[in-house]
Amino acid sequence: IGGLFKAKAKLIETFENPIKYRKIFENSPIKIPKGGILYGPTGCGKTLLGSAIAKKSNLNFISVKGPELLDKFIGASEAAVRDVFARAETASPCLVFFDEFESLAPKRGKDATGVTDRVVNQLLTFLDGVEVSKGEVFVLAATSRIDMIDAALLRPGRLDLKIEVGL
Repeated sequence: IGGLFKAKAKLIETFENPIKYRKIFENSPIKIPKGGILYGPTGCGKTLLGSAIAKKSNLNFISVKGPELLDKFIGASEAAVRDVFARAETASPCLVFFDEFESLAPKRGKDATGVTDRVVNQLLTFLDGVEVSKGEVFVLAATSRIDMIDAALLRPGRLDLKIEVGL
């Protein structure tokens, strides 16, 4: 990928180095982020960057478009999120990439059906659990509307690495 030098460097530091230099990081007090979010305008290369960093870091890659997890049946969307993380644990070391994240995890209280509120809660549960995961599971999300993402997902220990990807 040409350009996007700062974004690539930060992603390598976050996802590749802890795998490549596992022994150093295991004995270090440095806390490595387990998740991040790429944000910027549509068509600037966020999805391609996610795929490329997984390949460069020798991580298995699970790509999920946000809307494909949403289901009209009660409990089905949450089950789909659980399934993604179960697959990631099995495939570790793995990078789970959520595209169009704003559709999957908008600010809670805005959805009359409560589906996305429950999905956000399920995501929070798994993001908190990534730290104690048996394998190496990293999470990267992409959005063109970071202002629409529920703030709890962007707190430290969750998707705390925020990288702006411009044109």
